[in-house]
Amino acid sequence: MIRLKSGELVPLLKTIAKLYSADLPIKLSYSISRIIEILNQEHKLYSNEMQKIIDKYGERDENGNPIIENGFIKLSGGFEKDLDEINNIYIEIAVGLPENIIGELIKYDVLLSAQDINNIEKIVAKGDN
Repeated sequence: MIRLKSGELVPLLKTIAKLYSADLPIKLSYSISRIIEILNQEHKLYSNEMQKIIDKYGERDENGNPIIENGFIKLSGGFEKDLDEINNIYIEIAVGLPENIIGELIKYDVLLSAQDINNIEKIVAKGDN
């Protein structure tokens, strides 16, 4: 069982998207596809809850339109507690990537940043293979 915080989903999905587009063996590609499917389902739930926070705390002009500052919806005070709460909800997923995933990715010349490796290690199924 893999345990993640919901706030880790976005960077994790960005990393996994890199792997999805790489030319990898079928078995590894299949594992990545399964993880993407599961994480996308969790991300949808997370996004719905984030939208509720934006709706609740988003400041609006006299016409009821969201106020945008620097490309972001302006939020009133108090949203931090709800944001912290949603970002720290634990998610458990039943499948993970194989323990040898980093070695396999290097073998197939997949370029990874230190952050990518850190993200991948969060969803490695340790001892399950």
